Amino acid sequence: MNRKEKKYSDTAGIILAGGQSRRMGTDKALLKIGNSSVIERVVSALQPCVSQLCLAAATDRSYDFLQLPIAEDSFPGQGPLSGLYAGMSSLDAQWYVLSACDLPFASTRLLEIMLERVHTRAQEDEPIQVILPTHEGRHHPLYAVYHRSVYASLEIALRSGQLRVMDWLHQHTVAELPLAELLIERSESHDDLSPWCLHNMNDPAAYQLALQHIDSNHNVH
Repeated sequence: MNRKEKKYSDTAGIILAGGQSRRMGTDKALLKIGNSSVIERVVSALQPCVSQLCLAAATDRSYDFLQLPIAEDSFPGQGPLSGLYAGMSSLDAQWYVLSACDLPFASTRLLEIMLERVHTRAQEDEPIQVILPTHEGRHHPLYAVYHRSVYASLEIALRSGQLRVMDWLHQHTVAELPLAELLIERSESHDDLSPWCLHNMNDPAAYQLALQHIDSNHNVH
């Protein structure tokens, strides 16, 4: 079975690209890693797992080359929750894969595993609303999968100014997926699953680390 056949017809993808990139000093989504921009790499990671995909971004950004729809932001300037809300408002789906735009080594396999887990839990009558990876003591809600049932509470949070993602998540049934456990089981056919897949590139130092990683692995796709 090829990756195209693995797409879930009930799943949409949302890429958060509405930030100001203040720490980077330039649009971090457009910085080059190997032969592609960071945001192109994120798109490539998500596309095999979703039936539709959009950007939560300002309409004046230079993302036309991606040929993806822009989700209109009803709560501009209110952070990642507003981007998730915009994407969920724009695309009709049961599940939403959410990704920040600054993950140069975003893993398709990690998304596949998260989607497999949520569908398995639903079949076992143990439904969850959110699944997110954890690594080295950190939660990663901006590379995660959300059920559409979170939409109502998301709007309430945004209207009341509750913008901290983890505080909002405490209201929901959340499953954690430790990356370290997955790496133990990792097979060579899934070489995009690595400790680097959650490396977010939000400042010049993190960008240099990403470039060094590419150089050391000759991974320039």
